[in-house]
Amino acid sequence: MDNYFYYLRELIDNNRIYQIDKREIGRRKKDAFLDKFNKEIEIKYPRKVYKTLRYIVVDQVNYLYNDTYEPKEIRNNASFTIAFQNDAYYFLLEKEMLNENVLALKSEIDLINSKDLEGVKVLYLEALNDFEMDMDFTFIDLKKRTKNDINYKFVQIDDKHSLLRLISFFSVKEL
Repeated sequence: MDNYFYYLRELIDNNRIYQIDKREIGRRKKDAFLDKFNKEIEIKYPRKVYKTLRYIVVDQVNYLYNDTYEPKEIRNNASFTIAFQNDAYYFLLEKEMLNENVLALKSEIDLINSKDLEGVKVLYLEALNDFEMDMDFTFIDLKKRTKNDINYKFVQIDDKHSLLRLISFFSVKEL
């Protein structure tokens, strides 16, 4: 699994077409980033592909900028990269988080990855109806829209912090 993750990471680094870094680009420029990507894909693909790609990117960028659960000590190490190769878009989301939240997020992503597409839809409905269920819809939507597992790795930064590296991809030929 590690070799596959590093293969995807290298593929993204070598075929990058867009990148947004939370430390360098504030919330106002986030909208410009999304607008630029949306305009490019809107003229390039049929409506169904365009809408799917747009949702995949918007969900991840919003997750990147979601500070709801981030304490002040987080250094805003967060970025989102889009790469394109062989009719597929690859997405790398990196976000710093507290080590105490790593196990819960790992369990959530593993649960989502364990489901087939029908199971993901059921999980989505369960999360909508159960207010006690603490699921992040970003990852459910990502699996549902890409129809692929979410590849991830946590890299420990220090005693309190880790960096989530999350890779997903979407083939534009599949729609």
